Amino acid sequence: YQENKIKEIPERLKEIKFLKMKKKPAIYFTDQGARIDLFLENKNSSRFDFLLGVLPNSAENDGALLITGEMHLDLLNPFGGGRQISINWESLRPQSPRLDMAFSYPYIAKTDFGAKLDFKYYKKAYSYLDADNSYPIDQFMLETSVTDGIVDSYGKLDEIKTSIVSSTDTSAVIDVSLKYVTPLKAYQKFERHRTIKKDGKWYILPTPLQYTVPANQFVTSNITDFHNQGRKKISTEETFHSDIIDRPVLHVLQASLIQNDSSYFIVGIVQNVDAYPADITLLGQLYNENNTIVAESSEGLYVKHKLLPKETTPFKIEFDPLTYFNINDNLPCAFGLEVLASVATQDLYKEVIFTDIETTPATIKGGLFNQGTMSVTIPQVLVGYFDENQRLINVTQHIIQKNIGPRRQGFFDITSDFSDLDLISVSSDKILVNGLDNAFITRKYNPSGKTPLDLIEVEWLKSKYVILTLNNYIGNPGKF
Repeated sequence: YQENKIKEIPERLKEIKFLKMKKKPAIYFTDQGARIDLFLENKNSSRFDFLLGVLPNSAENDGALLITGEMHLDLLNPFGGGRQISINWESLRPQSPRLDMAFSYPYIAKTDFGAKLDFKYYKKAYSYLDADNSYPIDQFMLETSVTDGIVDSYGKLDEIKTSIVSSTDTSAVIDVSLKYVTPLKAYQKFERHRTIKKDGKWYILPTPLQYTVPANQFVTSNITDFHNQGRKKISTEETFHSDIIDRPVLHVLQASLIQNDSSYFIVGIVQNVDAYPADITLLGQLYNENNTIVAESSEGLYVKHKLLPKETTPFKIEFDPLTYFNINDNLPCAFGLEVLASVATQDLYKEVIFTDIETTPATIKGGLFNQGTMSVTIPQVLVGYFDENQRLINVTQHIIQKNIGPRRQGFFDITSDFSDLDLISVSSDKILVNGLDNAFITRKYNPSGKTPLDLIEVEWLKSKYVILTLNNYIGNPGKF
């Protein structure tokens, strides 16, 4: 029982537009637990607007009579069950109709599953392009449909900002900053567009679709596959412990507590020293001078979760400053780390490799080549930064916007930009791996304490070496 959850109910109900509270919730305590009664009633919140008109004959609409108008239909909870139907239609100018439709059906058949469908009509977007016969709308729609990636497949446009770089009476160059909301994180995208003015209207010059054509039409790929199969007899007996695969053995090579202004994070390197692939999770704790835990957090996006045998990954665990910044006595001075692993048999596609890596005084860039037979929907690059003593001091993650198809190439360009870091602690006696002391695992599997890492030497002010790690997410795990 959590009283704060009860107090949040009125505010959470305000987010449901078609319901309102008649009075405060009532709580009844019984021998079997607590019961909450909500006193709700329906609220009219649906909307329907419709406007119809006629556009006179003109050269703009080829001398024909044009029906114009707009309609906004938003039905909230029309048949009960929290369903929503939305239709937005607009046709105010020739060649620029707009049609958006959406349908939401939560909790299908009283389960935790729901459906949400979106439909958008792209003819209006095409009308803003300076498109001639060499770029028809069919080509525009085809290119739109074949693009894939975190923005094209999962992104919703949240914010757009523009700035004029240069302009004349008939042309202009515009920088556009686009912010998308995705299931992983907010994604920022920057583009530069050239525009021209024709017949009193401004149009965007279309950008050709960038793609590569594979050299061979038919390819083969040799892979190592894994499968976890039980050896039990078919019976109703409970699973024997001997039929369960032991957790893979992991080894934390490095772990440090880093301070960046008022925030703290744990960075390190973990290796799978087992013969089984591992699916890993990490949990970090911050301790104050009284050896009291003041904050806990997990790794999030800053790790490669699926590790093949002998494979390593850098990681970073960030903490919310609000948890330890209330009073000065709570400032962290030590850390703890828990690493858990289970045997992994899926999402082990490792056929994307780095190519043509180049470093400058402030950036690192290169290519990503997919030498396998699956299309990687969301490629992610982890960058680990090391000091002159080859001690990891920071980890950043970068999601590549476009997918990488089989035998095709992607590109990345990463800027080294982080403020001064303070190394608070480079060791801890509170590092556990699957419940075992990491020092014990080190003595058994790496008594020399040395593990070669594929470091890249750079001439950066705040980092002398970097390591690149690739993480792949396949939205459709099948042959492309």
